[in-house]
Amino acid sequence: MQKSFNTFILSGLLMASGVTYAEVEQCYVPVSVPSSPTTQQWREINHLLSPQLENCLQSSDYFSLYGASLLYLGDVKMAIEMLERSLLIDPNNGSAQVDYAQALYQSGQLLSALQINAQAIEQASIPPLLKEVLKQRQDLWESQKYLWRNQFSYLYGHSSNLNNATYIDDYELTVLGFDFPVNLSDSYRQKSGNYHYFRLFSQHYSLLTEGVSALSFSAQTRDSNLNKSDTDEFTIAYERNIEKLHFSYHWELEAEHVRLGDEGLYSSFGGSYTLTPRNSISYLRLESSHTHFNSDHTLDDVSFMLEPGILLSDESVRWGANLGLGINSALEDRPGADRNIKQLETFLDLPLLTGRLTTKLSITKTEDNEGYHPWLANNTPRNTKAWAANIQYLYPISKDLTVHASYYYRDQESNIDLFNTKNESIDLGFTYKF
Repeated sequence: MQKSFNTFILSGLLMASGVTYAEVEQCYVPVSVPSSPTTQQWREINHLLSPQLENCLQSSDYFSLYGASLLYLGDVKMAIEMLERSLLIDPNNGSAQVDYAQALYQSGQLLSALQINAQAIEQASIPPLLKEVLKQRQDLWESQKYLWRNQFSYLYGHSSNLNNATYIDDYELTVLGFDFPVNLSDSYRQKSGNYHYFRLFSQHYSLLTEGVSALSFSAQTRDSNLNKSDTDEFTIAYERNIEKLHFSYHWELEAEHVRLGDEGLYSSFGGSYTLTPRNSISYLRLESSHTHFNSDHTLDDVSFMLEPGILLSDESVRWGANLGLGINSALEDRPGADRNIKQLETFLDLPLLTGRLTTKLSITKTEDNEGYHPWLANNTPRNTKAWAANIQYLYPISKDLTVHASYYYRDQESNIDLFNTKNESIDLGFTYKF
């Protein structure tokens, strides 16, 4: 009696949604589904199938249709799981392959989607008309393995220290054992003001069998009423991510040239290598760089940094932290000689309202190995401690246009007062992708 009542209720649901069902040991799976179900029909099919999971553990058709309903209702993660179970029971289930490829594509797994879609095309059970659609989908997805990504950003903001100068009014020189107070001229103190910031970024993205690679170009400039402190930066970078069975590897090479005012300031070349165990929240990064200063070669240096870190993320929230230990080695006889570096960074990225909020906090300590100058602080080695905080909110207007606002604060203290600096800035702008 109970079985007949259940059958009657299921029949009513199916008739309301325009589908019929097949009965196999109390596992009820619709056998006639509209070629293009509406969202409401997918919802009704989902409501019908969801309670039957325990009764349909051996039905490939059940998991195939249940996974499809989840996919077209927006639950891609669960859809992938259900469709995988369908294919584990019957690897040749063409319907499950078609939807599984789509689910993988929507989750960002393009190469896997291409592989499954190619298998579906070869299935004899796929109707000729659908096979042509799958071939068109294959061509479209293949073209997405190689993409140009371009974007333009503009910011308008205010900075309390456009020239990144000290905020002290005077300091002491020690000559022949005597201290002499020196008053800093106005041109060497920090200057505040408004600025415009422009950035053009272009990247060629390639999806490879074992990962991805990207070649990037960027040019950025700042324009303010303190032109001699404005910078122009030009960067070219190549990076590659490789996925292996037990580890993922990421390496990057970057060359940069920076102009200060109307003259070249420095050029640098560097690289990084990151090793991440699979299914782990930890990683290890090694960075190195060489900087060549155009007008003062005594400042030329080579830097090395070792950064162990952790990264936690789910579908919407990302949190990470890393500890950096490094050395900045002088190539010439510069003041202070080599410099030891310790750095702690943490960030949090999470959704807020309909946008995203990103926060970053860092603490950096440096210690020179030799005295900075006989006339400053009795030639003691220079030490600095700086902490910086950045908060940014991004609000998407459309898929191509995002507006954003940010606040930045940095405070550096040193045992040599001349190197005490503070900077506070706030800006508002947009990024347009094309």
